[in-house]
Amino acid sequence: MNSVTELDKHWHGVDSLQFSVLRTDLLSDGGIGNKAYKLAPLQKVLNDTGKSSVMSFGGAWSNHLHALAYRCHQLGVKCVGVVRADAPIDNVLLRSATGYGMKLHFVSRAEYRLRDDAAYCERLCRQLGCDLWIPEGGSTDAAVAGCELLGATIAACEFNPTVVVVPVGTGATFAGIVRQLPASVCAVGLPVVRDNKVHGRIQHWLAGYRGAGWQLTSVVAPRYGAVTNELLAFIVAFQLQTKVVLDPVYTGKVFRHCLSREFTDKLPAQSRVLMVHTGGLLGGFGFEDQIRALPDNRAAADYLNALRQISACHLSR
Repeated sequence: MNSVTELDKHWHGVDSLQFSVLRTDLLSDGGIGNKAYKLAPLQKVLNDTGKSSVMSFGGAWSNHLHALAYRCHQLGVKCVGVVRADAPIDNVLLRSATGYGMKLHFVSRAEYRLRDDAAYCERLCRQLGCDLWIPEGGSTDAAVAGCELLGATIAACEFNPTVVVVPVGTGATFAGIVRQLPASVCAVGLPVVRDNKVHGRIQHWLAGYRGAGWQLTSVVAPRYGAVTNELLAFIVAFQLQTKVVLDPVYTGKVFRHCLSREFTDKLPAQSRVLMVHTGGLLGGFGFEDQIRALPDNRAAADYLNALRQISACHLSR
């Protein structure tokens, strides 16, 4: 299947622009998008450090935790997911993660705020019988290096983009991509979460690289975790017409913004824009009831059916 989908101009309405979508959900092992690239170096990290088990953090719909469970299952490695929840939660994503062998440890929202405290993480890691912890989202130096393969794929893309747009959470995927882009390309990161440290992290990861120019926009609305009916209507219409399934938290928000006049008016004429689909589709199940309630019942049902089909290879049996 072709991993690049070209969009009809009616999505952006500007004759002098071309837009395409790079489908990392089709490129990556298990269909899990950018997380597959971030976790690809895990075996080397374990070998280099002499570690044998992994702990990490995430919310109840964390694609990172699910991808980590899948990767550790591949490697035959014990893993524990520390889940932000005041009480144990059961959903399709977490059930699938446990099906891959991940043990879940639920902590209160107050305790979860300590996830960036190294001393806390070391103690919890030992308590849970693990010897390696990786941060929420899996963003490490090794993860950035893993995402360079995605950047190399973009650099070799026949679409030959002049602008590459990437959804940004922690910034690791964006940094890895930028490392491999030629100087003729402008990389634009669109944050979906308010994080005043993300720019500094990206600068750190890109120190010494002299390829593509890059920039971050302001945070894409609505705020992280907030999903409006207008956004969901865009997502289901987009899938109905393009057959590209977006998630409501990352790609849906970013793609909707990129196709708006607020974004296109800032682009040079003749720009060829490649929007990177970063996967994360399992999170769409968290909004199933809200999607079903949309006025366009046909589009909503088609979206949910497509989400189930493309997620079938993600979910443990």
